[in-house]
Amino acid sequence: MPEHSSVLDLSKGSTDHPEQTIQAKSPEAAASQVLGMDVVRSGAKRDLMARVYWQVSGRPLNMVRLYRRADWDPMHGRRATGSQ
Repeated sequence: MPEHSSVLDLSKGSTDHPEQTIQAKSPEAAASQVLGMDVVRSGAKRDLMARVYWQVSGRPLNMVRLYRRADWDPMHGRRATGSQ
Protein backbone atom coordinates (compact mmCIF):
# COMPACT_ATOMS: atom_id res chain seq x y z
CA MET A 1 0.00 0.00 0.00
CA PRO A 2 1.36 3.44 -0.87
CA GLU A 3 2.34 5.62 2.08
CA HIS A 4 0.83 8.58 0.26
CA SER A 5 -0.57 9.45 -3.14
CA SER A 6 -0.31 12.87 -4.73
CA VAL A 7 -3.12 13.51 -7.22
CA LEU A 8 -2.52 16.16 -9.85
CA ASP A 9 -6.00 17.19 -11.07
CA LEU A 10 -5.96 17.66 -14.86
CA SER A 11 -9.74 17.61 -15.30
CA LYS A 12 -10.27 21.37 -15.20
CA GLY A 13 -8.52 22.11 -18.49
CA SER A 14 -6.53 24.97 -16.99
CA THR A 15 -2.78 25.42 -16.72
CA ASP A 16 -3.04 25.67 -12.92
CA HIS A 17 -3.36 22.04 -11.81
CA PRO A 18 -4.15 21.69 -8.09
CA GLU A 19 -2.37 18.84 -6.31
CA GLN A 20 -3.73 16.98 -3.29
CA THR A 21 -1.87 14.44 -1.18
CA ILE A 22 -3.99 11.74 0.45
CA GLN A 23 -3.83 8.17 1.76
CA ALA A 24 -5.46 5.56 -0.48
CA LYS A 25 -5.18 1.86 -1.30
CA SER A 26 -4.43 2.48 -4.98
CA PRO A 27 -3.79 5.33 -7.43
CA GLU A 28 -7.30 4.82 -8.83
CA ALA A 29 -8.83 5.10 -5.34
CA ALA A 30 -6.83 8.27 -4.65
CA ALA A 31 -7.96 9.92 -7.88
CA SER A 32 -11.57 8.83 -7.34
CA GLN A 33 -11.56 10.45 -3.88
CA VAL A 34 -10.15 13.72 -5.22
CA LEU A 35 -12.11 13.91 -8.48
CA GLY A 36 -15.36 12.27 -7.38
CA MET A 37 -15.47 9.99 -10.43
CA ASP A 38 -14.32 6.55 -11.55
CA VAL A 39 -11.04 6.55 -13.48
CA VAL A 40 -9.12 3.91 -15.41
CA ARG A 41 -5.50 3.46 -16.54
CA SER A 42 -6.13 3.64 -20.28
CA GLY A 43 -8.03 6.05 -22.47
CA ALA A 44 -7.94 8.81 -25.04
CA LYS A 45 -5.81 11.90 -24.41
CA ARG A 46 -8.96 14.06 -24.33
CA ASP A 47 -10.19 11.98 -21.34
CA LEU A 48 -7.04 12.49 -19.23
CA MET A 49 -8.23 13.41 -15.72
CA ALA A 50 -5.21 13.06 -13.42
CA ARG A 51 -1.64 12.04 -12.83
CA VAL A 52 -1.08 10.23 -9.57
CA TYR A 53 2.33 9.93 -7.93
CA TRP A 54 2.86 7.42 -5.12
CA GLN A 55 5.71 5.84 -3.25
CA VAL A 56 6.09 2.81 -1.03
CA SER A 57 8.76 3.12 1.66
CA GLY A 58 12.23 2.34 0.29
CA ARG A 59 11.02 2.16 -3.33
CA PRO A 60 11.22 4.65 -6.24
CA LEU A 61 8.50 7.20 -6.94
CA ASN A 62 5.81 5.92 -9.36
CA MET A 63 3.40 7.79 -11.63
CA VAL A 64 0.31 6.73 -13.53
CA ARG A 65 -2.01 8.68 -15.84
CA LEU A 66 -5.69 8.11 -15.22
CA TYR A 67 -8.56 8.70 -17.63
CA ARG A 68 -12.32 9.21 -17.40
CA ARG A 69 -14.27 5.97 -17.84
CA ALA A 70 -15.77 5.70 -21.33
CA ASP A 71 -19.24 5.29 -19.80
CA TRP A 72 -18.91 8.21 -17.32
CA ASP A 73 -21.63 10.88 -17.60
CA PRO A 74 -20.00 14.18 -16.56
CA MET A 75 -23.34 16.02 -16.66
CA HIS A 76 -24.78 13.85 -13.91
CA GLY A 77 -21.60 12.76 -12.08
CA ARG A 78 -22.28 9.04 -12.51
CA ARG A 79 -22.00 6.17 -14.95
CA ALA A 80 -24.16 6.65 -18.04
CA THR A 81 -27.62 5.09 -17.98
CA GLY A 82 -27.65 1.64 -19.52
CA SER A 83 -23.98 0.92 -18.63
CA GLN A 84 -23.15 -2.38 -17.07
